[in-house]
Amino acid sequence: MAMRVHRLGLPSDNLNMLSETNIEQICLIAEQEKPKLMVIDSIQVMHVADIQSSPGSMAQIRETAAYLTRFTKTRGIAIIMVGHVTKDGFLAGPKVLEHCIDCSIMLDGEADSRFRTLRSHKNRFDAVNELSVFSMTEKRLKEVSKPSAIAIARRLNFDDIIYMSYSIDFRRKVIFTMEEERLIIRETAKQFRIGSASV
Repeated sequence: MAMRVHRLGLPSDNLNMLSETNIEQICLIAEQEKPKLMVIDSIQVMHVADIQSSPGSMAQIRETAAYLTRFTKTRGIAIIMVGHVTKDGFLAGPKVLEHCIDCSIMLDGEADSRFRTLRSHKNRFDAVNELSVFSMTEKRLKEVSKPSAIAIARRLNFDDIIYMSYSIDFRRKVIFTMEEERLIIRETAKQFRIGSASV
């Protein structure tokens, strides 16, 4: 981690790392250190001592997320909980996890692409229909100011780039609706308000 911080040229003076998975212990140290921001990576490996099930189980994820939320909200600490996603693109763990957070953001990208999309699936304080496109460089992710240029370079419709950023769940819904209602591509695109090339 230290090598990555140096490679990215990030300030490390006020950056503290802790190798711990016990939530009570993490919060005890946070109480002493008084950080402004905590990053938990990942919520699926954390555990509460009182819960008998193993880390990653539904009970553990639910309780650790609730414990962290209570702790940080009562002390004015911002928290980022990193979570794994399943092969289907869903957040691993119980749905209740999404109810205790203010914002859910997905960083996604194709395995063979240097581009990544950042999209908000839930946001209590702002819109969820905004999208950012980033490019993987040697040092860091850099924002692509004109995503349409990617589409032009690849001779694709820009709607393809937008559609790539939709969740797998949304893509399945589009295909299911088209097959179930026996719609043609143009009708499906109109119903979901996406470009025909994206269907």
